[in-house]
Amino acid sequence: MSDIIATAYGPVPVLRNLLGPKTGVREAYIYGSWAARRSGEPGPPPRDIDVVVVGDLGLDDMIQVQEAARDQLRTDVNIHRVDPASWAHPGDNPFLATVTSRPLVQIIKAEARDA
Repeated sequence: MSDIIATAYGPVPVLRNLLGPKTGVREAYIYGSWAARRSGEPGPPPRDIDVVVVGDLGLDDMIQVQEAARDQLRTDVNIHRVDPASWAHPGDNPFLATVTSRPLVQIIKAEARDA
């Protein structure tokens, strides 16, 4: 079933299913080339999927999600954790300033976690 979801709908539902049950995930987004192509920017097909998780997802959980996503999507998945304070002020961090200035594809909404 997971192969059907991954093939038909791509990484968003796969990552949502993997990250959703994890504690410490306030919000999550796909960024980078995959998000750029999804938003219509031209370019070569993405070779990996870059994910930013806002919150305090534990390292073991992050590795578990990354490996499970890689296996289901059959492509490299790179997860980057960021604390909520840094995410709220991305201009203070060159990496986050770049990530937030480019297309993002939402996986988990902050409101959905706060409810």
